[in-house]
Amino acid sequence: MTTKSIRWPRLIWTVLVTLYFINFFKNLFHDALDGQAWMPVLFFASFTLWMAFEYYFRSPFFQSGVVEPPRLGKTLFALFYYPFLGYCVGDNVWWHWTQFPGLYPLVNLLGVALFLLGAWVRLTSLRTLLRSPSGRFVRSGLFRTVRHPRYLGTLLQLLAVPLVFTSWLGLLLALVIGLPLIALEIRTEESGLERSFREEFNAYRQSVPALIPRLSRKRPAVNG
Repeated sequence: MTTKSIRWPRLIWTVLVTLYFINFFKNLFHDALDGQAWMPVLFFASFTLWMAFEYYFRSPFFQSGVVEPPRLGKTLFALFYYPFLGYCVGDNVWWHWTQFPGLYPLVNLLGVALFLLGAWVRLTSLRTLLRSPSGRFVRSGLFRTVRHPRYLGTLLQLLAVPLVFTSWLGLLLALVIGLPLIALEIRTEESGLERSFREEFNAYRQSVPALIPRLSRKRPAVNG
């Protein structure tokens, strides 16, 4: 992958859609929550801006940008994630079935901070991918400390959502369903990378952890 010049039609469309959705969520939650609308509005503004960057730069679903993802993995994650997000929002705003009360707004702010951290991890690793040669798996930037920083960012964002919306069932779903789906995606992608790069990827896999960084370990050399 390499960075390209500004794609004006795509940029204008991205900006317009982003502004529309930020205004939509602002109106939605102000009507539903009155004085506490600022928290979901803050979250969805962050969510929309992050998605805008991912869309504009045509972010790959699988973190390496090399392996062609099977549709099944992408479909399974989408079928989980969007109902999961919808439940956490609905439970917080309307239903109040599985809320853990008494921690507002500290745990909500913690969730927003965790989501932004996940977005930073994903976008920083995306920037590394865009600046790297096409057709090679990447070992520079965040990839020096963890093999799948984009999946790590996804996991952080997944855990952030139920904290923002204080849903204990949402947190349980993230751990019981979301985490295994991410592990499945990692396993699928690494199988493809092993087939394509063999000894090179195996050496990289032995020196760099998959998802949880071990910063004390010696880092492998970056791509030349």
